[in-house]
Amino acid sequence: MSEHHPGAQPAPAALAADDPYEIGGYRLHARLGSGGMGVVYLAYTPGGRPIRGFGRLRFRGR
Repeated sequence: MSEHHPGAQPAPAALAADDPYEIGGYRLHARLGSGGMGVVYLAYTPGGRPIRGFGRLRFRGR
């Protein structure tokens, strides 16, 4: 049985085959989540500092 911890963040998942490796100089490391608006990644700055919650929005053209 797994325990639920309020406020706990899900474990990062590996990048999917169609995920970019880098966005605007930020190196993507793992997926933190995804939903109707886009994907949220764990990324690193060019200097190596981690950024949790780096997002990529989905675009739906008409």
